[in-house]
Amino acid sequence: MAAPLRISYQRLTPKFKAGALACIAETFTDVKHAEPFSWAMNLREHHWKSMSGIFVERAAMQNLSIVAVNEDTERIEAVMLNEDWKEPPPTAYKHLAAEWRPVRAAFNEVHTRFKSRQSHIQPGQMLHTLYFSCVRPEARQQGIMHEMLNQSIKVAQDYNFTEMCADTSTENVATVANVLGFDPVATLSYKEWQFDGVAVFDELSRHNPQWVELATHKRKIPSDLYV
Repeated sequence: MAAPLRISYQRLTPKFKAGALACIAETFTDVKHAEPFSWAMNLREHHWKSMSGIFVERAAMQNLSIVAVNEDTERIEAVMLNEDWKEPPPTAYKHLAAEWRPVRAAFNEVHTRFKSRQSHIQPGQMLHTLYFSCVRPEARQQGIMHEMLNQSIKVAQDYNFTEMCADTSTENVATVANVLGFDPVATLSYKEWQFDGVAVFDELSRHNPQWVELATHKRKIPSDLYV
């Protein structure tokens, strides 16, 4: 068994942008550990760089996101992008390649369901962990995703968010979120959901039993006044 990585958890700043973007693009297109939407829509590294890059650029200026830095190699082993739920999508998000249309529609649907199940969310109230947060395959099974979520909960406390939500696209990530007190609020079944009348994701659960649904989870953030 390989020795555990020596990891330093730091806020995402401009100096980590390139490493964070590479981590996301390479992780979500890894041949042996492909992500559901990459598999379904044949997404490649350039697709992920064009999509996640616009969010990484913004996140690097907001001090809300976390990167896991390998202390020996200085490589970014994991990224967790966080932003205020009320932050509108970057303008460029509307102009992504056609391959992203079903993915965008699926997230729009699950987020609409999420919003319908609670009262109006105010700016500064809810920290949102985006679904393309990731851990490189070779760095998994070391508790990094668990610690990244823990670090993000601390960020939420630092900035006085009272709630936090997290998007998950696989069952194993959903399990980590549940362990840390997140409860699923809105879900979208890959097998049943349709885009323009076509069940574009219906083969996902057959290909990988971890690929069942897209979900948005939520938990309360205790004030540090009482911790």
